[in-house]
Amino acid sequence: TRTNTAIIDIPQTVDIVTKEFWNDIGATTFDQSFKYLANVFVRNRYAGNGDNVSLRGFETAGSISVDGVRMGNNKRDLVGYERLEVVKGPPSAVQGRAGGTGLLNYLLKKPELGVTASSVKYAFSFDQADSAMHRIEFDANHAAEKNSKFAMRVAGSVQNGDDYIKFH
Repeated sequence: TRTNTAIIDIPQTVDIVTKEFWNDIGATTFDQSFKYLANVFVRNRYAGNGDNVSLRGFETAGSISVDGVRMGNNKRDLVGYERLEVVKGPPSAVQGRAGGTGLLNYLLKKPELGVTASSVKYAFSFDQADSAMHRIEFDANHAAEKNSKFAMRVAGSVQNGDDYIKFH
C-alpha cells in the first residue's frame, strides 16, 4: 500500500494473494491469479495482448502495476511474483495510479541477503480440451557472502504444450 500502516487499520478493501496461495491452487498465469477474489472478473482475449480485468463491474483500464509502476495488462507468468495486492474501489486513487475502479499491484520476488537457495518444479497436466502441457519453473537466489550486501535472484519458467495459446 506504500504506507507504513497495517492492512487491518486501512479503511478500504485490500485483498492480498500470495505465492503460497498460487502454489496451493496451481495458478501459473495472470488470469488464474484472480480465481478466488470476490467481485473480480477476467475476460480473456487470447488473440490479443492481454486480459481485461473488471473490479466490481468496472474495467481496470490502466490500473495494473508491478511494484507500483504502471504496466499494461499483458499476460504474465506468476513465477516471478511474490504476491498480488488488490485495492478495490475509489480509495485506490490514493495510490496515485488507479482510477475509481481499483488497483492491481503485482510485487516481484526480491533477492534475499544471506540466503543461497534454488528450487525447480515440474508439472505435467491436461486441460479441458485434452491438451497435454509440460512446465518447468525455477527460482534461484544467490547471496555473495554471509554478511555481504549483494544478492541476486533469477526466476522463470519454460512451458511446452499442445494448446494453441502460447505466450511464455
